[in-house]
Amino acid sequence: MSIVLFMVATLLNVIFYGDSFDLSSNVQKVLYCCCSVLVAASISALLCENIHLYHQEKSVKRIILYVVIMAAGIVTVLIDAINYETDLVRILYDITHLTARGFMSGLFVTLIVLYLCLIIFFFYKKSGETFEMYVAKAFCGIMKSELLYIILAIGSLFITVFFGVLIFEDWDSDTIMRVQLLPLGFVAYPCAIAGLSDTEDDISKLGKAILNYVFVSIISIAYLIIYLYIIKIIIQRSLPSDEVFEILAVLFVFGIGIWTMAYGCAEGLFKKIAGLLPFLYIPFIILQVICMFIRIDDYGFTTIRYLEIMFIVFEVIYFALYTIRFFGKKDIAYCALFAIASLVMVIFISPFANARNVVTLSRKSEIEEFVALGDNATVFDEMQAKEAYKVISKEGGSIGQNYLKGKLTRDQIVLLSKGRDGREDIDFFQIDVRLNGRVNSFDVSSYDEFYIIYQNYGKSYLNRQNYYSDNERPVIDPSKLLVYVPDTEEMLTTLDLEDVAYALIEKDKEGASIDELRAIVPKEITTKEGYKFIPTSIRVDGAITEETTIHYMSFGGYFLSING
Repeated sequence: MSIVLFMVATLLNVIFYGDSFDLSSNVQKVLYCCCSVLVAASISALLCENIHLYHQEKSVKRIILYVVIMAAGIVTVLIDAINYETDLVRILYDITHLTARGFMSGLFVTLIVLYLCLIIFFFYKKSGETFEMYVAKAFCGIMKSELLYIILAIGSLFITVFFGVLIFEDWDSDTIMRVQLLPLGFVAYPCAIAGLSDTEDDISKLGKAILNYVFVSIISIAYLIIYLYIIKIIIQRSLPSDEVFEILAVLFVFGIGIWTMAYGCAEGLFKKIAGLLPFLYIPFIILQVICMFIRIDDYGFTTIRYLEIMFIVFEVIYFALYTIRFFGKKDIAYCALFAIASLVMVIFISPFANARNVVTLSRKSEIEEFVALGDNATVFDEMQAKEAYKVISKEGGSIGQNYLKGKLTRDQIVLLSKGRDGREDIDFFQIDVRLNGRVNSFDVSSYDEFYIIYQNYGKSYLNRQNYYSDNERPVIDPSKLLVYVPDTEEMLTTLDLEDVAYALIEKDKEGASIDELRAIVPKEITTKEGYKFIPTSIRVDGAITEETTIHYMSFGGYFLSING
């Protein structure tokens, strides 16, 4: 059932991906909700299947449990999908797009993480192996089974591109994405489940060699480099650099997998080395704590600092579990899965310790001190309050917004929303909508003129320094874009893209996906002079202060004159 649901979601994405269908934003929203529900239902169904296969029990209580699991997954994802458009790229770039959401969205994230942890747990329990050996076998199983997906993905990519270039003399990114989605849903997902569940066979000699010798050697060399770095900063009596926390976090994430798998299947010397690797990492936690306090001192408390604390908490919990596992010879390493689920619950939905609330509480003292000082506030006090206001308004979610509205007057909000240098705080935007694949061919027999035109206007600013250093910032009026005949100074027509431009800006502020932005751009626009414009790309750059200003625009497309 889980695989079938995921395949249906894949088919929906394949059919409706891109601009092949002229769908309204409401229809696109319904399709997005349907796909989200199907994916969540697939994960929920996989958990139910695992519970059933492990317990092998049919009872009314068990059926009720399955119904609750399915209903919880579907209802929470539906509420989240209705209120938010989840853009994974945007979230990876800025995690606050996820942590600043409301309670129901946090509940959905918590449930999905819990379901995934439970799925792995029941796969492990059903295998009958120690957790370390299960992880090693599951990893090797996934690598072998996903090889088919990799071959199909690469092969289909080459075939699609070659066919498009040679037959149609062009290649369509939407078509390529559709073709790539098929093996992802029909091969990669089933193969991943097969790799996680089929752990009866022994690990091959090649697999053991990679896990025991190659991976352990690589992680050992990385450890040596970090210890040399520690010696360096001790000798130089300097503080660790800003990048150290991320480096150590990446080392831990990869290390936990490497030493877990190696400890499960290694023998002799390499098993002893794998067993000691976690203990050799523990001093690095001190280095991470130092880095974190330096960042808090330099930049104040933010969501990223909060997540760093949660990461360190998880490391401490893991090493406590590992110590019991190593000296007590108890198979409890799997408890790390529930530690992950518990910390995610704390981050997103705990009453007082969630990210939104902690960030607001940690920064509100700077706001309150500034308000209490009134006219006696120094420039430093004002600067601190502005930074706190920016963090709370962006990362505090509804909790932070309600606090600011209740604590500050309108004049104070206007003052604190300005930048640290006293100028307006600026949000720069750069919206680039490519419409490749929307128009593959059209009949030009009824037109007497045909032009392929690309034009740009103004200048793009993406940081405060460039913005304020230019005293002649161009302001673009998107309702009066002059279009010229290519390679001449002859004016062809005037194009009005005002409604399109500001609709794109508003949607982008809401975190819309690229498909939602594409849906805003009409398939054709008729100018006052009678030219039909068929757009293939539109870009809008600018800045949002107290007003929204467009400083750069470009468009590409076809202009056709109507016989009349």
